[in-house]
Amino acid sequence: LEQGLGWLDPLLAVSAFDEALRQAPEDSLGNLRRRVGLVLRSAAIRNLHDLALAFGFGADAVNPYALIDLALKSNNPQAEEPEVLLTRLVSNLHDGLEKVTSTMCCHELRGYGRACGSIGLAPSVAAVFQSPNYFGSESAGLTWERLDEDSQQRAAELRGEAGSLRPGHV
Repeated sequence: LEQGLGWLDPLLAVSAFDEALRQAPEDSLGNLRRRVGLVLRSAAIRNLHDLALAFGFGADAVNPYALIDLALKSNNPQAEEPEVLLTRLVSNLHDGLEKVTSTMCCHELRGYGRACGSIGLAPSVAAVFQSPNYFGSESAGLTWERLDEDSQQRAAELRGEAGSLRPGHV
């Protein structure tokens, strides 16, 4: 990453774009959100919950490329073909998403994101998600400034200029 460019939380981005498209003035063709698809490509989508939240906050399609790469490089004692590993991953994610929607009594994935709440976000950050937020404040919660600091730290790590501050990160 170049100096000055940083990491952007993909769930914040999807939620913000979804809302901006919904709030855009209608024209002769109608609501802009109904005419635009949001495709999220991110290495930050690491598990089923991240995937469900991405869809819940507005993504129409998701490419969790790091998750796919990890599945292909997993310890594979049977030396299965990549096609088998990818089929298994997609099948498991599909089944998991179906279970999430049925467990949460949602009829579609869009309902999942707004049914979840956050803990410890600053109200200005939580407002982007439009979901309940608990135990957050502008002074003690995760603020835009702290997100920017995290972004700069991640960028420095990727450029090899700093070691990781995250536990368990090599």
